Amino acid sequence: MVENPSADQIDAIVADPAWLPYQLRDDWRTLKFVHLPRRKINDIAFLDKRAQPERWERLTADAPRVLMPVADIAESARRANSGPCHYIFHSAFCCSTLMSRALHIEGVACVLGEPRSLRELGDNNPGSNWSHDQKMALDVVLDLMKRPRIPGEKTIIKPGNIVNPLIDYIMERQPNSRALLMYAPLSEFVLAIARRRRWMFARSLAAQYRKHLEFETPQTRDLAYLTDLQMAAFLWLQHQAQFARLVRDLPEGRVATLRSDVFLARPTEAVAAAAGLFELALGEKEAAEITGGPIFQNHSKRPSHRFDESKQKQNDAVIKIAFGPEIAQAIEWGEGVAAEASIPLDLQAALIS
Repeated sequence: MVENPSADQIDAIVADPAWLPYQLRDDWRTLKFVHLPRRKINDIAFLDKRAQPERWERLTADAPRVLMPVADIAESARRANSGPCHYIFHSAFCCSTLMSRALHIEGVACVLGEPRSLRELGDNNPGSNWSHDQKMALDVVLDLMKRPRIPGEKTIIKPGNIVNPLIDYIMERQPNSRALLMYAPLSEFVLAIARRRRWMFARSLAAQYRKHLEFETPQTRDLAYLTDLQMAAFLWLQHQAQFARLVRDLPEGRVATLRSDVFLARPTEAVAAAAGLFELALGEKEAAEITGGPIFQNHSKRPSHRFDESKQKQNDAVIKIAFGPEIAQAIEWGEGVAAEASIPLDLQAALIS
């Protein structure tokens, strides 16, 4: 760790956007940086070793690292020459990684996928009772991530959905930022949880949302009585209620919503519209080239693997046989709660109509 770093040391870190604010330590007081040039960001979907450990190790094996006190770098980070920064927020399993890869174009936009430091802040955000160190850490991380990797290039951040409780703070602090809110239909979200056997993911994140409730009904007061897939539906409903509120509360034009099945049915139109939302130099022709190319043929999280749609349909058929009654029960339960709590199943402010 660089204790009492000099002004020159701080300036060197802040001036070089390749220094990624990767991990927070020491109760938010220390920030670990990893030197990650832009060309390496192209090769990894998530800026978090825990998500893709082998790929991360290969990319960063020889990367310089440094630890610095957050408080020492805060003022310089605030004054950093940051360009426009926008966001893709999502409720998981909704093709947000695919959209990120489509917009990640050198000289146009650099998309930072699910950075670890933001995930740590989301994972440990205790509702409204933030400590001073947590707020300072979030401000520093956001200020440093905004830095353009190439002059004129815009930064887009796609946090993990555990960061969603921080959206209000992020959008308030960055009034010029815009956000794309991506979501899957309730039925697809529940199916995705069953397909991946992500029971603990749904339960742990749903429990986290108890600290950030967007709504509550008699059916959601005691989560212990819910099945695993009902918990998944509860999680989806919390995200959906938050996104609906953001659409209502934020000025028109700051947020747009995109449902995954609409995106997949009209990919070129969706990519071009997202570029328009973020004011990127990307037109319909360029969007068509992207959606007709390898990004939309390969697996979004494992670009070296071709996406096999027929195999996924076969897997889904097996899952529906194995979990059909539970899936149907969870969807029916979720739709009932949505009606009771006035949560829209389809969001307003659609990116493409």
